[in-house]
Amino acid sequence: MRKGTEIVRIEVEPKTTEGFEKLAMTGVPDPNGERSFEVTAYMFKHFMAPSMRGFDYLPRLVAEPIVLRPRPEVLFGEGNVTLTSSLYDPLGEVPVVEMVTCAYGLYDNTMLPGKVVGRVWNPLAFVRHAFFKVDIAPAKLGHVDISDDA
Repeated sequence: MRKGTEIVRIEVEPKTTEGFEKLAMTGVPDPNGERSFEVTAYMFKHFMAPSMRGFDYLPRLVAEPIVLRPRPEVLFGEGNVTLTSSLYDPLGEVPVVEMVTCAYGLYDNTMLPGKVVGRVWNPLAFVRHAFFKVDIAPAKLGHVDISDDA
């Protein structure tokens, strides 16, 4: 939920505690010998300039490996992800192509050093996607009502 609009809905129907083996196929050795698996998170690293006129540096796409260690009773099953756009957030433009697996539970995680895998060479094309850090970008682009009651 953001600014009164649900932009991400995750529905899970947990069915079993079996399924870790499927995830463990991408497993990595945990230093403490615990069962674990590694996922890669992709995120845009960016920061608006203090003047709010552009970015401090060209936004970059970073791949960051994360080691996940599930706590007991993680449930596996079927799920669905729905992304919705709002006046502030064009998240609904991101297609959800396939649900590989769905797990529900508590995890301990370790974020490992990442690496830059791409850059945004046209910051003006990217600025409307910078909404998680600042709302001024869509407002300046004229996509929103910036009145007090918005």
